[in-house]
Amino acid sequence: MKKAVFIGVVILFTSTSCYLPEIREKLSILVGGNTRVKPSSDYYDASAFINRFFSRAGNNSFDGFTAISTLQSIVDNETYGYSVVCPGDGMISHYESGADVWNYVTNTEVVSDYLQQLTDEISINEVTFHFMNRICKAVPDGSFWSTNHFWSPNMRYKYDEKISIISYRFNLEGNAKGNEEIIANQMKTYLETTYNVKFSHELSNWGVDYNFASNDKMSFAIVTTRSFPDEVFGSYYNKRFEFFVAFNKKSIGNRLHYYFSGD
Repeated sequence: MKKAVFIGVVILFTSTSCYLPEIREKLSILVGGNTRVKPSSDYYDASAFINRFFSRAGNNSFDGFTAISTLQSIVDNETYGYSVVCPGDGMISHYESGADVWNYVTNTEVVSDYLQQLTDEISINEVTFHFMNRICKAVPDGSFWSTNHFWSPNMRYKYDEKISIISYRFNLEGNAKGNEEIIANQMKTYLETTYNVKFSHELSNWGVDYNFASNDKMSFAIVTTRSFPDEVFGSYYNKRFEFFVAFNKKSIGNRLHYYFSGD
């Protein structure tokens, strides 16, 4: 529910002849004919979104997944099981070009585009589960053995591979739109208080600046549009707002090196 923000206005009276109609008139003039004042454009209260989103966080788990969760755990999950797909083609590349790097990325993740509306103005429009090793491999037609109907029939999947990272991409509408940085800062404050961590700025080899924090159980990273230098990425990542959570400290840095490689 949207909240109206009221700004107090102090009026000094030099006479006792100023009655309620005159007070209303003065208020109307001060706020342009309306006693309700819109919030400043440089502030957005993301508390409702933060409370809703981080309600899925546990001491050493997130969204019901832990360090021992696997691809099979995702398949069995009520929210994501029937919406995740592996975007890769299952082919093995030799990492000799940027296309090979992207081949590695797409074959080591599954993506869900199941829309999750968190507030009136903020939703999750994509969730990606990242793995360290390939989880899909192309096999000859006719050798399909998986019992899961939503997987491609000419792909074989490594269901026992453990999840390395989960990332959430947010879509902002209404007053939230364009306030990625403000919301990200409020998320950082919440995480620092709740998990006793401290965010720092990290820089990938491709110049992607991201906010990172970690404790002995989980790691977090926040990537926004400002993270991407225009001279490398142009406007490709315009309006990007993504949150990463991992179950060990090194996973996020390693993944972002490939994920935003610039190729």
